[in-house]
Amino acid sequence: MELSFEVDVYPILQDNCSCHVGGSPAGLALPNATAAYDNLVDVASTQEPTLDRVTPGDPDNSYLYQKIAGTGGGGQMPLNMPPLSADEMMTISDWIAEGALP
Repeated sequence: MELSFEVDVYPILQDNCSCHVGGSPAGLALPNATAAYDNLVDVASTQEPTLDRVTPGDPDNSYLYQKIAGTGGGGQMPLNMPPLSADEMMTISDWIAEGALP
């Protein structure tokens, strides 16, 4: 099954990343699915400029995935909340691996 950002990934971010949905910490705003996609895919991270936030086809080198998996610099996201479930992380990883479609 092909995953899409709007249907499969954005709801996870919307439910778990309230700081970014309502604001733009670290320059990352996720106010709606279209803006969130545009602010994530093929956009350099402000915290780790050598990495894109999402590199289509490569979850391990996508800063978004590193942050939710706890392998990126700084604290694991979401900050001061429980980590995403294994299923939620797998959905995001699979979406990136499949090419990060809108």
